[in-house]
Amino acid sequence: MDTIPYFLTFLFLIFSIWIFLGLQKYQQTISKKNTFLEVEIEKERKNEAKLLAVSETISHLEKNTQQQFLKIRVGIVNLEFTLQEIL
Repeated sequence: MDTIPYFLTFLFLIFSIWIFLGLQKYQQTISKKNTFLEVEIEKERKNEAKLLAVSETISHLEKNTQQQFLKIRVGIVNLEFTLQEIL
């Protein structure tokens, strides 16, 4: 009868240690997953910044191209007008 409380205490101690170690392992796993997600989020932020820069560059090139086309059209109209005056 005297050994039952010691046995139960021993089992409780082993069970507590097992739960504690399991929790630590779980927390380490969660920590690794969080670190991985933080790295991925940072990569996505960098990609977003690059894409925004590319988008701005494309918009700038588009505006310049439109201005050049307008200059070419004006030049063509001037040539046609000058040609009509000559003829």
